[in-house]
Amino acid sequence: LYFYDRLLVLPQEVNLIWLRKQRMSIVSVIYTMMHASTTMYLISALCPSPPSLNVCEVGLQVATICEWG
Repeated sequence: LYFYDRLLVLPQEVNLIWLRKQRMSIVSVIYTMMHASTTMYLISALCPSPPSLNVCEVGLQVATICEWG
């Protein structure tokens, strides 16, 4: 839904934010940071987290395999 909204608002954003005479204002910096952080958050929420590697569990599994081996 966020990305759909971004596509709908993109023409207005270009006119109101990026084609202004004063290109680097505090508003454009905050606006860019807001959308960049939201995009990164959504991408990180969609990506599965890497499996946790617990050294004790791995050591116990290796010891168990060696005992059975």
